[in-house]
Amino acid sequence: MKSPKYLTATLSLLGCLAILPAYLRAVTVAGPSDAPTLLLGDQLLINLAAYRVDLPYTGIALWERGGPQRGEMVMFHVPNRGLRGLKRVIGLPGDTVELRENVVLVNGEALGQETLDRGAFAAWVPDKHKIGSEVTREAGRDTITYSPGAADLRTMPAVTVATGQYFLLGDHRDDSNDSRMFGTVDRPKAMLPSW
Repeated sequence: MKSPKYLTATLSLLGCLAILPAYLRAVTVAGPSDAPTLLLGDQLLINLAAYRVDLPYTGIALWERGGPQRGEMVMFHVPNRGLRGLKRVIGLPGDTVELRENVVLVNGEALGQETLDRGAFAAWVPDKHKIGSEVTREAGRDTITYSPGAADLRTMPAVTVATGQYFLLGDHRDDSNDSRMFGTVDRPKAMLPSW
């Protein structure tokens, strides 16, 4: 006969394994819109409890931690498409966001860009991603790519982000279906953890 400690440990482990999918989800990147940060085929672990912990499988909130912050990569529901996407948070509720020739301005202040050596990325970013001719570090931390003058959406008039909404951009600015096309989105519920 097994000891009660063994049975308790086994049941605890099974319980944890049963609720784990309620808080973590494995996804595979299916598009190039966040290259060079995320590449086609990359496998990611998404934190579904990043901003709110729900009673497993119910949607009943147990605890809230606040909302997404600028620069975080989040998973969200793409408006009118019935699928999930991954994009970077650029504008928070109340912010004004504008783009001028691929330079993002938030509340009238440009997110600084530092030019990086594109050749360093060409060595490991597959050709199928067709990253832009420029690779930069935006806001001192996020790697983005674009080709000056190439994308139709490189310039966008200022928009104000409504309460409970977020403005999202892909890191591959020439090839991203993001808030420039579908507008702001409801508060994302999951994020890609930064390691």
